[in-house]
Amino acid sequence: MLFNHFKNPRRTDAVDNPRHCSTKERPAGIPDPQRPGYLICEAPCHDCRGRTWAAKYPWGGWYASPFCHACLDSSMYEEDKADRQAQQERADRQAFLNAGLTEADLAIDRELDPRLKRLTRDPIPQCFVYLVGSTGTGKTSQATAAVKHYVERGWRCRYLTETDVIRLLQSKMLDVGTLRDLDLLVLDEFGSSNPATWQNDWLREVIDGRYRQRKPTIFSSNHSLRTLSSKEGLGRLIVERIHECCKDANGSIKTPEALYIECTWSHRIGAAAKLPEGCINSPYPLGGLK
Repeated sequence: MLFNHFKNPRRTDAVDNPRHCSTKERPAGIPDPQRPGYLICEAPCHDCRGRTWAAKYPWGGWYASPFCHACLDSSMYEEDKADRQAQQERADRQAFLNAGLTEADLAIDRELDPRLKRLTRDPIPQCFVYLVGSTGTGKTSQATAAVKHYVERGWRCRYLTETDVIRLLQSKMLDVGTLRDLDLLVLDEFGSSNPATWQNDWLREVIDGRYRQRKPTIFSSNHSLRTLSSKEGLGRLIVERIHECCKDANGSIKTPEALYIECTWSHRIGAAAKLPEGCINSPYPLGGLK
């Protein structure tokens, strides 16, 4: 269509343009060899002062463009580029929402701890991250920042609370296999619910399946591993596997290479926060990240 080549006038309305011709007379110009049916006119382009063009309307009469072909093509490219960028931003935002994040999560821009950037889709022994701390110490912000970080890299991620997992599995909106095979699973508020025995079996199956495949998993909890190991229903085996996959190459969780992270800084009060009972008071905590 002819209008695919027309640019919206920026400095003058085409209707008021003295070179806009509504008659059937041919405007002054010579045939354009690059575009059959177009004429090259001597009137200067409003942008670059080069020669403009004219072409017939489908219903008769002539349209004289206030811009040259080059400026039109450049403008159309910029508009297409802006459209593609806007589409990509919408797609990225939807990918974050599909991963379980909320609009409120996307509005928070928190620096991601470097240790949480070390996860890999290749099966390796150090595949679990354990974030522990009292309420308001940035555990959830770190967990959601990790989801955004890896979604941007093409990972299949999902952020869920422990209660979400039980509810979605029970309603059959999710299945154990899906959670087991995700590239990254975040379990927030881990150990905070009181599931029935058969619901605990689901949690154990998900965690055990990810352990056997060495799939990256981030646990965020208000309870120390020591406290969880004594909690009825969860099972000491699961806690031991979390502990095993957080350790560094030398078998310690007390080094900067370990993925056991104590959150000691309260963003709510802007001061150090007391750790939950049973924590080891790691010398390499998650503290003071803004």
